[in-house]
Amino acid sequence: MNRLRRQRGFTLLELMVALFVLGIILAIAIPSYVSYLGRTKIAAGYSLTSEPRRRIEEIWNIDGKLPQTSEEAGYEPIEPDSIPYVERVEIVGGAIEVEYTGSRLLRNGLLVVSPQVSGVTLTWTCLSPNLPLNLLPKGCR
Repeated sequence: MNRLRRQRGFTLLELMVALFVLGIILAIAIPSYVSYLGRTKIAAGYSLTSEPRRRIEEIWNIDGKLPQTSEEAGYEPIEPDSIPYVERVEIVGGAIEVEYTGSRLLRNGLLVVSPQVSGVTLTWTCLSPNLPLNLLPKGCR
């Protein structure tokens, strides 16, 4: 008669094993996801530098000099509320600065995209004094 009785539910050991496996999966997935979010937010800010880079290149090709401010380049800085996590994008001292805000990972982060003159060509470099290196776009690492 005991053989005919059906087992109902899970044992405590089965539940503990399932929770352990779930904990291992979450320990791997959550940091990867946070890193992914940081990379996408930084890349979104980096993509906003295309317009000021174009303006700087135009002035360089026409006048042979680099504009030092957004006004000299004819670029209107981005309003803080228009893009989430980006506080400002403007030309300061000839370089394009992208300042991040919002999330704990990006708060007060700064990405600097600088023109480098080599002969008659203009190339771009980027660096960050305070953002994690592994979160920067591939062109900045």
